[in-house]
Amino acid sequence: MEYDDLLKLEKEYGESFYLSDRGLFRKNLIEMRDAFRKYYEKTNIAYSFKTNYMPAICEIVREEAAYAEVVSEMEYELAKRIGFPDNEIYYNGPYKKKHFVLDMLKHGVRINIDNWQEYEMVLEGAKVCPVQIGIRCNFDIGNGKISRFGFDVDGKEFYQVLEGIKGQENISLIGLQCHFPDRDLNLYANRVKGMKRVMDVLGDVELGYISFGGGYFGKLPEGFQKSFSVPVPTYVDYAKVVAGEMGEYFAQRNIQPELLIEPGSAIVADTMDFVSKVIAVKEVRGRAIAALSGSCYNINPSAKGMNRPITVLHCPDREGDVRDWDMAGYTCIEDDIMHHGYRGALCVGDYVVFHNVGSYGLVFKPPFILPNVPVLDISKEQVEVLRREEEFQDIFGAFF
Repeated sequence: MEYDDLLKLEKEYGESFYLSDRGLFRKNLIEMRDAFRKYYEKTNIAYSFKTNYMPAICEIVREEAAYAEVVSEMEYELAKRIGFPDNEIYYNGPYKKKHFVLDMLKHGVRINIDNWQEYEMVLEGAKVCPVQIGIRCNFDIGNGKISRFGFDVDGKEFYQVLEGIKGQENISLIGLQCHFPDRDLNLYANRVKGMKRVMDVLGDVELGYISFGGGYFGKLPEGFQKSFSVPVPTYVDYAKVVAGEMGEYFAQRNIQPELLIEPGSAIVADTMDFVSKVIAVKEVRGRAIAALSGSCYNINPSAKGMNRPITVLHCPDREGDVRDWDMAGYTCIEDDIMHHGYRGALCVGDYVVFHNVGSYGLVFKPPFILPNVPVLDISKEQVEVLRREEEFQDIFGAFF
Protein backbone atom coordinates (compact mmCIF):
# COMPACT_ATOMS: atom_id res chain seq x y z
CA MET A 1 0.00 0.00 0.00
CA GLU A 2 1.13 3.56 -0.66
CA TYR A 3 1.31 6.44 1.81
CA ASP A 4 -1.96 7.94 0.60
CA ASP A 5 -3.71 4.58 1.10
CA LEU A 6 -2.65 4.49 4.75
CA LEU A 7 -3.56 8.14 5.24
CA LYS A 8 -7.05 7.39 3.96
CA LEU A 9 -7.37 4.43 6.35
CA GLU A 10 -6.10 6.55 9.24
CA LYS A 11 -8.85 9.13 8.71
CA GLU A 12 -11.48 6.41 9.16
CA TYR A 13 -9.85 3.97 11.60
CA GLY A 14 -7.20 5.86 13.59
CA GLU A 15 -3.43 6.22 13.62
CA SER A 16 -2.77 2.50 14.26
CA PHE A 17 -4.44 -0.59 12.83
CA TYR A 18 -3.79 -4.16 11.73
CA LEU A 19 -3.95 -5.24 8.09
CA SER A 20 -5.00 -8.85 7.50
CA ASP A 21 -4.81 -10.97 4.37
CA ARG A 22 -7.18 -13.91 4.79
CA GLY A 23 -6.45 -15.14 1.30
CA LEU A 24 -2.81 -15.61 2.23
CA PHE A 25 -3.79 -17.51 5.37
CA ARG A 26 -5.87 -19.94 3.32
CA LYS A 27 -2.98 -20.36 0.87
CA ASN A 28 -0.52 -21.09 3.68
CA LEU A 29 -2.81 -23.65 5.31
CA ILE A 30 -3.35 -25.56 2.09
CA GLU A 31 0.30 -25.36 1.09
CA MET A 32 1.57 -26.71 4.41
CA ARG A 33 -0.99 -29.49 4.55
CA ASP A 34 -0.32 -30.52 0.95
CA ALA A 35 3.42 -30.62 1.64
CA PHE A 36 2.81 -33.18 4.39
CA ARG A 37 0.21 -35.12 2.39
CA LYS A 38 2.74 -35.64 -0.37
CA TYR A 39 4.66 -37.87 2.04
CA TYR A 40 1.76 -39.17 4.12
CA GLU A 41 -1.68 -38.76 2.60
CA LYS A 42 -3.61 -39.15 5.83
CA THR A 43 -2.36 -35.85 7.30
CA ASN A 44 -4.39 -32.94 8.56
CA ILE A 45 -3.87 -29.65 10.35
CA ALA A 46 -5.28 -28.88 13.80
CA TYR A 47 -4.91 -25.10 13.82
CA SER A 48 -3.66 -23.57 17.07
CA PHE A 49 -6.45 -21.20 18.10
CA LYS A 50 -4.34 -19.57 20.82
CA THR A 51 -1.89 -18.18 18.24
CA ASN A 52 -4.55 -16.02 16.62
CA TYR A 53 -8.17 -16.78 17.45
CA MET A 54 -9.70 -14.13 15.20
CA PRO A 55 -12.98 -15.74 14.06
CA ALA A 56 -12.46 -14.71 10.43
CA ILE A 57 -9.27 -16.80 10.43
CA CYS A 58 -10.72 -19.77 12.29
CA GLU A 59 -13.65 -19.89 9.88
CA ILE A 60 -11.20 -20.57 7.04
CA VAL A 61 -9.81 -23.52 9.01
CA ARG A 62 -13.31 -24.98 9.16
CA GLU A 63 -13.98 -24.26 5.48
CA GLU A 64 -10.83 -26.17 4.53
CA ALA A 65 -11.89 -29.21 6.62
CA ALA A 66 -8.98 -28.80 9.01
CA TYR A 67 -9.38 -29.17 12.78
CA ALA A 68 -9.38 -26.89 15.82
CA GLU A 69 -6.67 -27.20 18.47
CA VAL A 70 -7.83 -25.48 21.64
CA VAL A 71 -6.44 -25.06 25.15
CA SER A 72 -9.32 -23.43 27.04
CA GLU A 73 -13.08 -23.31 27.44
CA MET A 74 -13.10 -19.93 25.71
CA GLU A 75 -11.43 -21.33 22.61
CA TYR A 76 -13.71 -24.38 22.63
CA GLU A 77 -16.78 -22.14 22.72
CA LEU A 78 -15.41 -20.21 19.75
CA ALA A 79 -14.78 -23.43 17.82
CA LYS A 80 -18.35 -24.57 18.43
CA ARG A 81 -19.78 -21.20 17.42
CA ILE A 82 -17.83 -21.39 14.16
CA GLY A 83 -19.25 -24.85 13.48
CA PHE A 84 -16.57 -27.39 14.38
CA PRO A 85 -18.09 -30.74 15.46
CA ASP A 86 -16.79 -32.06 18.76
CA ASN A 87 -14.81 -34.88 17.16
CA GLU A 88 -12.82 -32.33 15.14
CA ILE A 89 -11.68 -30.40 18.22
CA TYR A 90 -8.41 -31.37 19.92
CA TYR A 91 -8.06 -30.16 23.49
CA ASN A 92 -4.50 -29.73 24.78
CA GLY A 93 -3.02 -27.38 27.36
CA PRO A 94 -1.65 -27.85 30.89
CA TYR A 95 -4.73 -26.50 32.71
CA LYS A 96 -8.05 -28.28 32.25
CA LYS A 97 -10.95 -27.65 34.62
CA LYS A 98 -12.56 -30.83 35.93
CA HIS A 99 -16.17 -29.93 35.15
CA PHE A 100 -15.18 -29.01 31.62
CA VAL A 101 -13.15 -32.19 31.04
CA LEU A 102 -16.08 -34.33 32.18
CA ASP A 103 -18.40 -32.48 29.82
CA MET A 104 -15.98 -32.75 26.90
CA LEU A 105 -15.55 -36.48 27.43
CA LYS A 106 -19.32 -36.92 27.05
CA HIS A 107 -19.29 -34.97 23.78
CA GLY A 108 -16.37 -36.82 22.20
CA VAL A 109 -13.82 -33.97 22.10
CA ARG A 110 -10.30 -35.32 21.51
CA ILE A 111 -8.69 -34.65 24.89
CA ASN A 112 -4.93 -35.18 25.21
CA ILE A 113 -4.23 -35.54 28.93
CA ASP A 114 -1.16 -33.77 30.31
CA ASN A 115 -0.76 -35.15 33.85
CA TRP A 116 -1.93 -37.68 36.42
CA GLN A 117 -4.65 -35.41 37.80
CA GLU A 118 -6.24 -35.23 34.36
CA TYR A 119 -6.10 -39.02 34.15
CA GLU A 120 -8.09 -39.15 37.39
CA MET A 121 -10.69 -36.89 35.77
CA VAL A 122 -10.90 -39.37 32.90
CA LEU A 123 -11.44 -42.24 35.35
CA GLU A 124 -14.38 -40.33 36.82
CA GLY A 125 -15.79 -39.58 33.38
CA ALA A 126 -15.55 -43.24 32.38
CA LYS A 127 -17.99 -44.13 35.16
CA VAL A 128 -20.69 -42.33 33.19
CA CYS A 129 -19.93 -43.27 29.58
CA PRO A 130 -17.21 -44.78 27.35
CA VAL A 131 -14.43 -42.27 26.70
CA GLN A 132 -11.57 -41.93 24.23
CA ILE A 133 -8.41 -40.04 25.10
CA GLY A 134 -4.93 -39.18 23.90
CA ILE A 135 -1.75 -38.78 25.95
CA ARG A 136 0.73 -35.92 25.72
CA CYS A 137 4.26 -37.33 25.63
CA ASN A 138 7.44 -35.76 26.98
CA PHE A 139 10.93 -37.02 26.19
CA ASP A 140 14.44 -35.76 25.54
CA ILE A 141 14.82 -34.23 22.07
CA GLY A 142 18.43 -33.23 22.59
CA ASN A 143 18.01 -29.48 23.06
CA GLY A 144 19.34 -29.34 26.60
CA LYS A 145 15.95 -28.31 28.00
CA ILE A 146 13.26 -30.13 29.95
CA SER A 147 9.84 -29.30 28.56
CA ARG A 148 6.97 -28.90 31.02
CA PHE A 149 4.32 -30.42 28.73
CA GLY A 150 3.08 -33.99 28.93
CA PHE A 151 4.01 -37.22 30.72
CA ASP A 152 7.61 -38.28 31.06
CA VAL A 153 7.52 -41.39 28.88
CA ASP A 154 10.33 -42.87 30.96
CA GLY A 155 8.55 -42.14 34.23
CA LYS A 156 6.37 -44.45 36.31
CA GLU A 157 3.18 -42.38 35.92
CA PHE A 158 3.19 -42.83 32.15
CA TYR A 159 3.28 -46.60 32.48
CA GLN A 160 0.73 -46.54 35.28
CA VAL A 161 -1.65 -44.68 32.98
CA LEU A 162 -1.08 -47.20 30.20
CA GLU A 163 -1.75 -50.10 32.54
CA GLY A 164 -4.75 -48.32 34.01
CA ILE A 165 -6.30 -47.83 30.59
CA LYS A 166 -5.85 -51.52 29.79
CA GLY A 167 -7.82 -52.37 32.89
CA GLN A 168 -10.74 -50.05 32.10
CA GLU A 169 -13.41 -51.23 29.67
CA ASN A 170 -14.77 -47.72 29.26
CA ILE A 171 -11.46 -46.01 28.37
CA SER A 172 -9.78 -46.25 24.97
CA LEU A 173 -6.39 -44.78 24.10
CA ILE A 174 -6.81 -43.38 20.59
CA GLY A 175 -3.99 -40.87 20.24
CA LEU A 176 -0.54 -39.62 21.14
CA GLN A 177 0.62 -36.01 21.10
CA CYS A 178 3.85 -34.17 21.75
CA HIS A 179 4.78 -30.52 21.69
CA PHE A 180 8.16 -28.82 22.05
CA PRO A 181 8.84 -25.13 21.36
CA ASP A 182 12.02 -25.68 19.32
CA ARG A 183 11.70 -25.10 15.57
CA ASP A 184 15.06 -26.58 14.54
CA LEU A 185 14.58 -29.23 11.85
CA ASN A 186 17.09 -31.56 13.53
CA LEU A 187 15.02 -31.48 16.70
CA TYR A 188 11.93 -32.45 14.70
CA ALA A 189 13.84 -35.54 13.64
CA ASN A 190 14.31 -36.26 17.34
CA ARG A 191 10.57 -35.77 17.92
CA VAL A 192 9.96 -38.47 15.34
CA LYS A 193 12.43 -40.84 17.02
CA GLY A 194 10.80 -40.21 20.38
CA MET A 195 7.28 -40.88 19.15
CA LYS A 196 8.40 -44.03 17.37
CA ARG A 197 9.84 -45.26 20.65
CA VAL A 198 6.54 -44.60 22.43
CA MET A 199 4.56 -46.45 19.78
CA ASP A 200 6.94 -49.39 20.02
CA VAL A 201 6.14 -49.52 23.74
CA LEU A 202 2.41 -49.54 22.96
CA GLY A 203 2.82 -52.48 20.63
CA ASP A 204 -0.48 -53.51 19.06
CA VAL A 205 -2.58 -50.60 20.39
CA GLU A 206 -4.54 -49.25 17.41
CA LEU A 207 -4.22 -45.48 17.45
CA GLY A 208 -6.58 -43.15 15.63
CA TYR A 209 -4.11 -40.26 15.47
CA ILE A 210 -0.61 -39.16 16.34
CA SER A 211 0.11 -35.45 16.65
CA PHE A 212 3.44 -33.67 16.50
CA GLY A 213 2.19 -30.41 17.99
CA GLY A 214 3.24 -26.99 16.80
CA GLY A 215 6.33 -24.79 16.80
CA TYR A 216 7.09 -24.76 13.08
CA PHE A 217 8.76 -21.87 11.31
CA GLY A 218 6.61 -20.14 8.72
CA LYS A 219 7.58 -18.05 5.73
CA LEU A 220 10.07 -15.35 6.69
CA PRO A 221 11.80 -12.65 4.65
CA GLU A 222 15.44 -13.57 4.01
CA GLY A 223 16.75 -10.72 6.14
CA PHE A 224 14.52 -11.68 9.07
CA GLN A 225 15.71 -15.29 8.90
CA LYS A 226 19.14 -14.09 10.03
CA SER A 227 17.61 -13.16 13.39
CA PHE A 228 17.42 -16.84 14.27
CA SER A 229 20.28 -19.08 15.37
CA VAL A 230 19.24 -22.01 13.17
CA PRO A 231 18.38 -22.32 9.46
CA VAL A 232 14.68 -21.71 8.73
CA PRO A 233 13.11 -24.83 7.19
CA THR A 234 10.34 -24.78 4.59
CA TYR A 235 7.04 -26.62 4.82
CA VAL A 236 8.54 -29.31 2.58
CA ASP A 237 11.60 -29.66 4.82
CA TYR A 238 9.39 -30.36 7.82
CA ALA A 239 7.18 -32.68 5.80
CA LYS A 240 10.08 -34.86 4.69
CA VAL A 241 11.28 -35.33 8.25
CA VAL A 242 7.91 -35.83 9.97
CA ALA A 243 5.49 -37.22 7.39
CA GLY A 244 8.15 -39.03 5.39
CA GLU A 245 9.60 -40.87 8.38
CA MET A 246 6.23 -41.63 9.95
CA GLY A 247 4.87 -42.86 6.63
CA GLU A 248 7.65 -45.45 6.42
CA TYR A 249 7.13 -46.44 10.05
CA PHE A 250 3.38 -46.94 9.65
CA ALA A 251 3.89 -48.92 6.45
CA GLN A 252 6.12 -51.37 8.32
CA ARG A 253 3.46 -51.82 11.01
CA ASN A 254 0.63 -51.96 8.46
CA ILE A 255 -1.39 -49.24 10.22
CA GLN A 256 -2.54 -45.82 9.10
CA PRO A 257 -3.47 -43.48 11.96
CA GLU A 258 -4.14 -39.87 11.09
CA LEU A 259 -1.03 -37.72 11.29
CA LEU A 260 -1.74 -34.32 12.82
CA ILE A 261 0.31 -31.15 12.92
CA GLU A 262 -0.74 -28.17 15.04
CA PRO A 263 0.72 -25.05 13.40
CA GLY A 264 -0.12 -21.54 14.44
CA SER A 265 2.73 -19.16 13.61
CA ALA A 266 3.73 -21.21 10.57
CA ILE A 267 0.56 -20.33 8.69
CA VAL A 268 -0.70 -17.10 10.29
CA ALA A 269 2.38 -14.99 11.15
CA ASP A 270 2.94 -13.47 7.71
CA THR A 271 -0.76 -12.82 7.07
CA MET A 272 -0.95 -9.68 9.23
CA ASP A 273 0.86 -6.34 9.38
CA PHE A 274 0.61 -3.61 11.99
CA VAL A 275 0.56 0.01 10.87
CA SER A 276 1.73 2.69 13.30
CA LYS A 277 2.31 6.40 12.78
CA VAL A 278 5.30 8.47 13.86
CA ILE A 279 3.83 11.09 16.19
CA ALA A 280 7.02 12.73 17.56
CA VAL A 281 10.79 12.65 17.12
CA LYS A 282 13.48 13.75 19.56
CA GLU A 283 17.09 13.34 20.61
CA VAL A 284 17.97 12.45 24.19
CA ARG A 285 21.69 12.57 25.07
CA GLY A 286 22.62 11.49 21.58
CA ARG A 287 19.88 8.85 21.28
CA ALA A 288 17.43 9.39 18.41
CA ILE A 289 13.91 8.37 19.39
CA ALA A 290 10.79 8.24 17.25
CA ALA A 291 7.55 7.98 19.23
CA LEU A 292 4.88 5.84 17.53
CA SER A 293 1.13 5.55 17.97
CA GLY A 294 1.44 1.81 18.57
CA SER A 295 3.29 -0.36 21.06
CA CYS A 296 5.41 -3.50 21.26
CA TYR A 297 2.32 -4.99 22.92
CA ASN A 298 0.57 -4.78 19.54
CA ILE A 299 3.23 -6.88 17.82
CA ASN A 300 3.90 -9.58 20.47
CA PRO A 301 5.57 -8.43 23.69
CA SER A 302 7.19 -11.85 24.19
CA ALA A 303 9.55 -11.00 21.32
CA LYS A 304 10.91 -7.77 22.80
CA GLY A 305 14.35 -6.98 21.45
CA MET A 306 13.76 -8.73 18.11
CA ASN A 307 13.52 -6.39 15.14
CA ARG A 308 10.65 -7.50 12.95
CA PRO A 309 10.80 -6.66 9.24
CA ILE A 310 9.38 -3.20 8.62
CA THR A 311 8.51 -0.87 5.76
CA VAL A 312 8.60 2.89 6.27
CA LEU A 313 6.29 5.01 4.13
CA HIS A 314 7.45 8.61 4.26
CA CYS A 315 5.25 11.66 4.53
CA PRO A 316 5.56 13.45 1.16
CA ASP A 317 5.36 16.91 2.77
CA ARG A 318 8.33 16.52 5.13
CA GLU A 319 11.86 15.20 5.08
CA GLY A 320 13.34 13.60 8.18
CA ASP A 321 16.91 13.23 9.38
CA VAL A 322 18.89 10.09 8.64
CA ARG A 323 19.81 8.60 12.02
CA ASP A 324 19.90 5.33 13.92
CA TRP A 325 16.39 5.50 15.36
CA ASP A 326 14.77 3.62 18.23
CA MET A 327 11.03 3.40 17.59
CA ALA A 328 9.26 3.76 20.93
CA GLY A 329 5.70 2.72 21.79
CA TYR A 330 3.00 4.76 23.49
CA THR A 331 3.12 3.01 26.87
CA CYS A 332 4.96 4.21 29.99
CA ILE A 333 7.15 1.09 30.03
CA GLU A 334 10.81 1.98 29.51
CA ASP A 335 11.58 -0.96 27.23
CA ASP A 336 8.53 -0.50 25.01
CA ILE A 337 10.72 -0.29 21.92
CA MET A 338 9.11 -1.54 18.73
CA HIS A 339 12.29 -1.45 16.64
CA HIS A 340 15.91 -0.86 17.63
CA GLY A 341 18.45 1.03 15.56
CA TYR A 342 16.54 1.69 12.34
CA ARG A 343 18.99 3.38 9.98
CA GLY A 344 17.19 5.87 7.80
CA ALA A 345 15.17 9.06 7.72
CA LEU A 346 12.16 9.50 9.97
CA CYS A 347 9.85 12.41 10.60
CA VAL A 348 6.45 13.12 12.12
CA GLY A 349 3.71 11.80 9.85
CA ASP A 350 5.64 8.79 8.52
CA TYR A 351 3.98 5.37 8.74
CA VAL A 352 5.88 2.30 9.92
CA VAL A 353 4.43 -1.02 8.78
CA PHE A 354 5.50 -3.97 10.96
CA HIS A 355 5.32 -7.27 9.10
CA ASN A 356 4.86 -10.84 10.36
CA VAL A 357 2.71 -9.88 13.35
CA GLY A 358 -0.12 -12.38 12.87
CA SER A 359 1.31 -14.72 15.49
CA TYR A 360 0.33 -13.78 19.07
CA GLY A 361 0.41 -10.02 18.40
CA LEU A 362 -3.37 -9.72 18.38
CA VAL A 363 -4.13 -12.06 21.29
CA PHE A 364 -1.30 -10.92 23.59
CA LYS A 365 -2.36 -7.25 23.54
CA PRO A 366 -3.38 -6.40 27.13
CA PRO A 367 -5.99 -3.77 28.05
CA PHE A 368 -3.11 -1.58 29.20
CA ILE A 369 -3.38 2.22 28.79
CA LEU A 370 -5.23 1.98 25.44
CA PRO A 371 -7.77 -0.46 24.00
CA ASN A 372 -6.74 -2.51 20.99
CA VAL A 373 -7.01 -1.20 17.45
CA PRO A 374 -9.13 -2.44 14.53
CA VAL A 375 -8.26 -5.26 12.15
CA LEU A 376 -8.85 -4.52 8.48
CA ASP A 377 -8.88 -7.14 5.74
CA ILE A 378 -7.17 -6.00 2.54
CA SER A 379 -7.28 -9.23 0.53
CA LYS A 380 -10.20 -8.02 -1.62
CA GLU A 381 -10.98 -4.85 -3.51
CA GLN A 382 -12.79 -3.24 -0.59
CA VAL A 383 -11.52 -2.96 2.97
CA GLU A 384 -13.46 -5.12 5.42
CA VAL A 385 -13.45 -4.60 9.19
CA LEU A 386 -12.73 -7.98 10.81
CA ARG A 387 -12.67 -6.49 14.29
CA ARG A 388 -13.67 -2.99 15.28
CA GLU A 389 -11.56 -0.84 17.58
CA GLU A 390 -12.12 -1.71 21.23
CA GLU A 391 -14.06 0.80 23.29
CA PHE A 392 -14.33 1.78 26.95
CA GLN A 393 -17.20 -0.64 27.57
CA ASP A 394 -15.25 -3.57 26.15
CA ILE A 395 -12.56 -3.08 28.79
CA PHE A 396 -14.55 -1.88 31.79
CA GLY A 397 -17.92 -3.58 31.28
CA ALA A 398 -16.97 -6.39 33.67
CA PHE A 399 -16.25 -3.88 36.45
CA PHE A 400 -19.59 -2.09 36.47
